[in-house]
Amino acid sequence: MTNYQIGFRFEHEVAQYYTKRGYLVIRAAGSHTPFDLLCLPLGEHLENNVLVMQLKRYTKYAAKPDDAFGLIPLPPNVTKIWITKRKGEKYNPEICNKIIP
Repeated sequence: MTNYQIGFRFEHEVAQYYTKRGYLVIRAAGSHTPFDLLCLPLGEHLENNVLVMQLKRYTKYAAKPDDAFGLIPLPPNVTKIWITKRKGEKYNPEICNKIIP
C-alpha cells in the first residue's frame, strides 16, 4: 500500500466520522493547502462551528502543530483541528485555535 493510499484511508475515516455527525466534509486532496478536510455543519447543526483539519500519521513521534498552523487567521466561527494517528491506533484530535494579538 502506498503512502497516498494510507493517507487517503486516514482522511476517509475522519471524514466518515464527521459526516455521520451532521457535517458536509470536503477533502482537499493533494492540494498542499494548510488543511486536509473542511467540515461544514448541515441541518440542525448549523449553529456549530466550521471545522478545518490537518491530518498527520506517524510511526514513532507525532508531529505537533506549529505556530504557523495555529496563527492562520480565520473567522471566529471556524475551529482549527490538528489530528494525529499512530499506526494501529485511534486518531487523536487537538484543537489549535490561537488568538492573534
